Amino acid sequence: MLTDLFGRSLLFFDVDGQTFAIRQPTPEEYDDAEHMRELAYKKALTRPEIQELRNQPCSDEERAAFESVIAQSEARFRELADDHPAKQQLAEEIAQLRQTLERRTLAEELAWNRGILARDRYLTGRLLCHADGTPYFNQRDEKVFQEQWRALPIKIKDAARVKIWQALALVREAPFSSVP
Repeated sequence: MLTDLFGRSLLFFDVDGQTFAIRQPTPEEYDDAEHMRELAYKKALTRPEIQELRNQPCSDEERAAFESVIAQSEARFRELADDHPAKQQLAEEIAQLRQTLERRTLAEELAWNRGILARDRYLTGRLLCHADGTPYFNQRDEKVFQEQWRALPIKIKDAARVKIWQALALVREAPFSSVP
């Protein structure tokens, strides 16, 4: 597996015949991105067009996604022995998911999506690399960074999101002490 200059794994993707990579975030980048997600979520909830939807149930797609996670969790629950230490925690998580689904509104769903997009865009600006692992953006000069960001086609930004999700999953599964 190829790595960046600090030994972090690179996740490659192609857009229009050009190869890019996403590196794993540092603990600080991860924390900053989650903070960015939370701020964008809270800001979106205050927007009038979002507030108008606060009494609407979440979309069918959102409901199906929640129900899929609940079904997978219930299947794991049934597979565990009655005395397994994780069984009680999993039961509590399933109950929490059900409760969240019942209260979930379209406003929360849309605000959450805006928060995720803000997080992903933030991370794209920091984690996107050329195929050789060198950073795509100049982080030292804000004006140059903004010019590079504006010049980057949206389809590359969108393609990077899938790899960002994979990088975040890797970080969540591994302790931060293993990430330089």
